[in-house]
This record gives sequence, structure tokens and C-alpha cells, in this order.
Amino acid sequence: MTTAILLLEESEVERSSRVLGCIHVTEGNKKRSLPLTSVQIAARVADRLAHVTVTETFKNPYSDHLEAVYIFPLAGGSAVSSFKMKVGERLVVGKVDERQAARDQYVEALQEGKRAALLEQERDDVFTVQVGNLPPGEEVQVEITYSEKLAYFDNGTTEIRLPLVVAPRYIPGNAVARQNLGDGVELDTDIVPDASRISPPRLAPGVDPKTALNLTVELAGDQVIEDLSCSQHATKIGTSKDGFKISLAREDELLDRDFVLRWRVATESVQSNFLVYQNPANKSECYGMISLLPPKTDEAGALPRDVIFVVDRSGSMSGVKMASAARACSLLINTLGPRDRFAIQAFDDVVEWMNGYSTKKQLVYADEGGKELGEKYLRTVGARGGTEMHNAMREAINTMKLRLPCSMRLPVIVVLTDGEVGNESPILKHIQSELGDIRVFTVGVDTAVNDGFLNRLAALGGGTSTFVQPGAQLEEALGGIGREIGTPVITNLSLEDVNCGLDKNSVTPARVPDLFEGRASSAFFKMSAGKLKELQSGKIKVNGLCADGSKFAQEVSARVVDLPALAQLWAKSHIIDLEDTYRISNDQQQMALHKQIVDIAIAHSILTKFTAFVLVDHAEIVNAGGAVRTVVQPVQTPAGWDSLGASAPMTNRSLKSRSVSTGSWGAAPACWGSPAPGAGGAGSMYGGPLREKIAGDSSHAWGAAPGAAASNTPSQPQQMPQAAPQAPQPPILPAGAPPCGSPGGPPPSPAQPSNLPTRKASSLMGQLVRQSSEGVREKQKDSASAQLSNEFQNAFKTFETILRALFAAIKNGENFDAQKLVEARKQLFTALSNCVIADRLPILQKFVRADSLQLIHAIQSAKTITPSIKKVVAEGETNFEKVVEEVNSQKQPKPFWQSNV
Repeated sequence: MTTAILLLEESEVERSSRVLGCIHVTEGNKKRSLPLTSVQIAARVADRLAHVTVTETFKNPYSDHLEAVYIFPLAGGSAVSSFKMKVGERLVVGKVDERQAARDQYVEALQEGKRAALLEQERDDVFTVQVGNLPPGEEVQVEITYSEKLAYFDNGTTEIRLPLVVAPRYIPGNAVARQNLGDGVELDTDIVPDASRISPPRLAPGVDPKTALNLTVELAGDQVIEDLSCSQHATKIGTSKDGFKISLAREDELLDRDFVLRWRVATESVQSNFLVYQNPANKSECYGMISLLPPKTDEAGALPRDVIFVVDRSGSMSGVKMASAARACSLLINTLGPRDRFAIQAFDDVVEWMNGYSTKKQLVYADEGGKELGEKYLRTVGARGGTEMHNAMREAINTMKLRLPCSMRLPVIVVLTDGEVGNESPILKHIQSELGDIRVFTVGVDTAVNDGFLNRLAALGGGTSTFVQPGAQLEEALGGIGREIGTPVITNLSLEDVNCGLDKNSVTPARVPDLFEGRASSAFFKMSAGKLKELQSGKIKVNGLCADGSKFAQEVSARVVDLPALAQLWAKSHIIDLEDTYRISNDQQQMALHKQIVDIAIAHSILTKFTAFVLVDHAEIVNAGGAVRTVVQPVQTPAGWDSLGASAPMTNRSLKSRSVSTGSWGAAPACWGSPAPGAGGAGSMYGGPLREKIAGDSSHAWGAAPGAAASNTPSQPQQMPQAAPQAPQPPILPAGAPPCGSPGGPPPSPAQPSNLPTRKASSLMGQLVRQSSEGVREKQKDSASAQLSNEFQNAFKTFETILRALFAAIKNGENFDAQKLVEARKQLFTALSNCVIADRLPILQKFVRADSLQLIHAIQSAKTITPSIKKVVAEGETNFEKVVEEVNSQKQPKPFWQSNV
């Protein structure tokens, strides 16, 4: 029986709740609140390095012990080096460990009734924190510290971007037949196996969670700051003991868009920089960072370019984002000269070209006629469909390679997108293996852009990335990249030691980025131990090749600084190099690289996709029973995304029913699903959620449905297994909710009407509909050591025993009751539907579905054992030995995080 829970109107919520950071929901005489009460971000910038501390406060408003789950962003490419939890006056410090080991420690601590917290990295800019065993009424703070290198330009301009929300991402592929690995609202798919870990639930439109946001940026140093601006927030400026302090001007800011601060240091010129840090605790550890700026050049005689503009027109680009992307593309086209050529490719789940015909992908000259053609086409591009970026990049690369041979033209691809995709790894792998000499530049257009992915995409393509806010002053923001899409000023950069003991094997990135006009390039490295005085007089020589073919050489003098972040940034950059190698390596090489990454991460206390931070409060036992209520913190829909409608098409995967984790509040996702009926529970390998429901529990999903009711169904739903029990119907998605897969996919088929229920909201704030009674979850340890599920092992053993008895009986001329094999085959079918590696057992699948059926038919139809029957059985026995070999040789499945590097 469903129970309606009405959100209070804004006027009914006390003003003080903004400070407390709670959103209240009434159910009878009870009140319910969200656990995340405040987020505090403090950034300090010195020498163009940012040191950022994020403090998240969680409070348990329930009568049960709480586990709070929060999926949140940090700057892409940042080096997370510290994780702490404050309990009262005590401070518990986390440690880095191999990811599975850290997960096991977290679950074990919760089973023992201790407070614990776990911090994991899902993508370059997406993280998950879990804080467990919070007693009723208790409040704790978790503190996350990271460092990042800031981009800057030769006019002294610098930018810091502090992301505040994980935007919805397009999830391609078909749902996999197992339990979801995370607590998000998307189904895990065969292409994005951890989609449920990067898709936090969304608050209903207009709902303010009352999470207090406090944000400050300190610009340290005695430099004169000019042109200070914040593109998406109102700010105020003050002074600090080291420089200037910028903070939010309003107290009611939502966590729905990135905080972006830009400024310019007023100096006559910005020079190349060489910073040195020596670890005071271990003086043998010396790290350096060199930031290079190109010399001024004369653009006369520059090589002509062939440029393909890849424009994202998927549903997530709806509204002002689509207009801004089209405008940005137009501005970049106007930077091209008449000798340059270009083409425009617009993509969603299909790819279209500027001339309107997919078979005519030729590039046109950037003369007046060509630019007019481009402008006319861009005016026709509107948002729709799903973000199939992999197909778009593949076609753009192939088109560039198939153009008429012209050795004197520079091939360039410029991608204009919000980058909100879940399948980053296959795209990056394709870029690495197929790009050749093509350069790739990225322009991120969003209020909460996926900067980690777009930065990595540009880095692998030897280009740069630029980020703009929809509706911003695009001319100014794109001025730099308009120059950069041409010839780099300096290429083939290398570092040479002069007198500082440079370790050449430690230089990272492995390929030092080329120098483009107006933009700096940086590299990190280790140096041999030396006295402080010697380090202060150290020099590095930079060698390269100018665009005109002449040699480039420049010596840069060292400056010793007390910045431990240099060591962490070296480790992070080196790990990124290893991940790039890991992505395209074979299994044996990946094992060695995995160990190397974990060792570096532990040595430098760095969070990676292969490691995790775990902390356990050993001071007291707070939950002897071990049962906890799990609440997944819902997040805001990014600013500018509210124009997405429920009528937007869905992705191409099947819609399966599921319930979302207890305590998920806000707008119902457009795609509700669950593991295939009967799929494995918390015992699934590597991961699934670190818990399973206790007997009798039925977790519920919360969903707001403002406005008219709506329904969606995929155009070609997949058939469920015949033996599957009837799944409960999912709740209806609200009008205006982002569609499944973060807006995209083929439209619903009118020939297949939805069988989903419909309902209307009865409140301006929306209505929460609970699917079933509240439940409490009990932690269960992941059985990651189990190679196959017990159900499958038992079913296969029974099937093998009966089959071998059949083989022996027929060889001896004895009759055999085939009904035993029929029953064993049926049980194995059921077990296969629940097996996490069923898709990697093709020989077994064939034998169970075809060969065994032939055996059963032959034996049931024969009255006596004839030579022909023996022949059929002998062939079956030979085939079955291959099945046994396949099953026995199955390797431990890789953890899900290894597929997303």
C-alpha cells in the first residue's frame, strides 16, 4: 500500500533550518531529514597551485543507526591526499589502501559496530563517500584535502574551478543481469558497468535541501590582482594575512553549478617557472615542477588546417547550452583563415554532417561562402537524443583519415560538449589507438562540466581544453583556443639536467605537452638529493622544436618552495601516465601496472581508482547490533538543465524494475531498474553495494512528480528470462525529469504503449511517493573471494555428476533415466541467469542450450542402446570436456573500477 508524503511549503520551513542544513518531510507526526547538512570548501592558491579542503557535515536525524552515502565531484585530475573524520573533539585519520582491501575494512568495522568512513574515486572528477554507524542524533564532519595545478596564460590570467554537483551522464549499453554495484539511480550496463555509482538521485524541481554552502578562495602572495571575476556566483572580497580572500556574497547558494574564479596577475610579463620542494622529513625526496611559456611568434607562414568541429546536440545540451555550443563553434570557425578547411559534425545517438548527407563528409574552405554555410547549418542544430560520443569520435577520426592526402595540412578535431557521458574509458582507449597525428581540442559547455574527462581527452590528443559557462562572454573565453587550434609554437619538448640532479625517468606527463601560443605547459619530476643551497641554484634546460623547424632551448632557474603538493601532484601525474598505459595493455601487463599504481598511491597517500581511503573509529562500539539505515544523499539538477522534459527519448537498454536505496529523496529517475530477477545479491564479486537487506526488508524509492503525469517505455524492451518471477512495477517518472541515461536514446515506440502507472502531484513542491515500508539494512561482507556464486557451483556440480553417470551407463549398454538430466539442466539454467560471469561461458551456454537437449532427445526416443546412440553420447562427452575446461579456467573477474581507467 503506497503512502503519500507531502513536502512542506517553503513558508512552513523555519528560517533556521538553512543553518541546520535539513529538509523536513512530514509523515504523520514524524519528521524526516537528509543527512548532509553543510559543505564547506576552503581553497588557498599560491604559485598557481591550489590546496583545497572540502568539509562535509553529516547528521543522523533518524532513530536507527545511519549510513550516509554521497556521490559528489572534485576537480578533475586533482590529487586527493587526506581524509579525516571529526567525531566530537576527536579526529580520526584515514589511510590509503588497495581498493578491495579498504572496502573490506569498512564493512568489517561496521559489522563490529564501529564508526567508519570510506572514500572512493569513480571517475577523474566523481567520488563517493560513505559514513557508517552514525548513532541517532549524532553529527560528524569528514574532511577531504586535495591539490591541483591551475592552468594559466601568458597574460597572467589564472582560473580555479570548484565543482559542486555531479551532472547526469548519458549511459549507453544494455542493463546487465546482476545487482547494481552502487546506490545511484541508473542501471549498470555492459558498456558502463558501474553506472549506478555515478548517478546520484536528484531532488525534485524547486526543492531546496537546505544544505549550507560556505566557500572561500584565498589568493596568497603580494602580487597585484586585476580583472577578478566569478562567472556563476556573486562574491565578495576581503583581505587575509597572506593576500586576498574571496567568498560567496549570498548565504543561500545551491550546490547546482561549478564555482569558477578567474583573475589576472598584473605584471609586465609572466616567465617560465621552476619550483623545487624537498621533503623535510626525508631530504632524499626532492620534487620539481617546471611551467613553460612559449615565446612570441609571427603567425605569417602558418600551415593551413583541416578542422572537424564535433558538436554535441544530445538532450543534456538542451536550452541555453545548445545555443552556446553553436555560438562557440561559430566563433571558432571565424578564427580560421581562407586557406583552412572545416566540417561540422553534430551528434546525439546519430551522426549528422553540415551538408545534410551522412555520405558527404568533405571539408569546405573557410572562405566567406564556407563560413556562411557553417553559420546556416548551426542555426538548424537543436538538442535531442543520447550522447553517443564514441560513435561520433570514431566517425570524425575516420573522416579525417580519409580526406584527400595533403601532407601540408594540420588535422584538428575540436569537440564542443558538456562531456556528460559514463563510458569515458572506451572513448579514451579509441583515441589512444586510432588518433594518429590528429590533434584534439575540447570545449566544455556547462554549468557543471565533466572537466576530468575533457582534460584527459585533450591531453591524449595533444591539444588543450577550455571551459565556458552557457550564455557567458564566449568571445573572451574562446580567444585562446582560436589561436591554439593551429600549429603549436614548440613541439617535441624534453628536459635536460644542468646541475639539479634531474631523474629523466621520472618526468611526467610522459609526453610533455606541446606549447601553444599564450598557454603554459607543465611537467613534474624527481631530483636527486642535495643541500638546500645547491637546490636554490639549480637549473633545468628545456629543448624543443619550433614550428619553423628551428631548435628551441631555454634554461630555467629553480626556486625552492614549501609546497608538499608538488610531491602529491608528481605522484598523481605519474599515476595518470600509468593508467593510460594500463588502458591499452594486456592482462599480464595490467597486473604489473596495477601493483605499481597501488604502491605509488600508498607511498604518497593518493586516492586513485585502484585505491581508497578508509578510516575506522576504534574508540568505541556504537552499534552492537550491526543494523543500519542507508540513506543516499540526493543532489541538485545542475543549473540550466531544468528544460529537459520527460518526453525526451530514452537510451537503448531495457527497462527493468527495481527499488532505490532507502532514503533516496527527490525526483524519480526516468529509468528504474533492478538486477534481472533472481540476480545475485551482496555476494557478487567486487562489489556490489557493501550491504544487503535483512530478511523482510523492502527498501523504498522516493520520487516527486510535479506537473502532469508521464510515462516512458523503451522502444524495444528486452525479453526477460522465462523462469523470472513477475517484477514489481516501477514508479512513474515525473514530467521534466531527465530521461534514463541522461537524456538520450531512441524515442518511445507509439506501437508499444507503456504499462506503467500514472499519477499526479498534489503540491507545488511535489509529492513523495513511497513504494513500501521503511527498512533497515544490515552490512554484509562482500564475498569477493568467491570465484563463482555458490548457486552456480552447486548446480553445475549436480549437472556434471548426472551427465557423467549418463556417459558411463551408455558406454556399458545400460539404460538411463533422462528425466534426471532434464531437472539438472533446468536448475543450471536458473543458476546461469544469476551468474556474474555467464556472458564469459559461451561453450557452457551452447552445451546447455543445444548439446544437452540433443542428448536428452536421443535417450528418451531410443528403446535400446544402439551404436548411433553411443555415437551421439560420445560426441556429447567430448563437447562436455571443453565445457569443464572453460569453467575451471575462468579467472577471477576484474573489479569494476579497473574497467573505467
